[in-house]
Amino acid sequence: MAESILFNGISLADFKSMMTGLIEQAIEKNTQPTTHATKEIKLALTRKEVSAMLGGVSTPTLIEWSKTGYLKSFNIGRKIRYRPADVQEFIDNRRKAAA
Repeated sequence: MAESILFNGISLADFKSMMTGLIEQAIEKNTQPTTHATKEIKLALTRKEVSAMLGGVSTPTLIEWSKTGYLKSFNIGRKIRYRPADVQEFIDNRRKAAA
């Protein structure tokens, strides 16, 4: 039986955008000289990673924010993930609102 991957909560346009970014990054990486210090590129963050980025926001709070759309998220199978750009946009918007 063929294996398949189901994406829930992510639009086709977002998926295409992520894939285009991956391809561009791979091309750029392969055309530049290699160095000892390479930076890992994350396309999907876990709740634990997002919690740390947001100063320790609790898992129940992240779940509620995902359900209400306050913080954009998407599903890969049964797991909730967050795009780094969406988390950064959330942080930037919160800073602007606080100012």
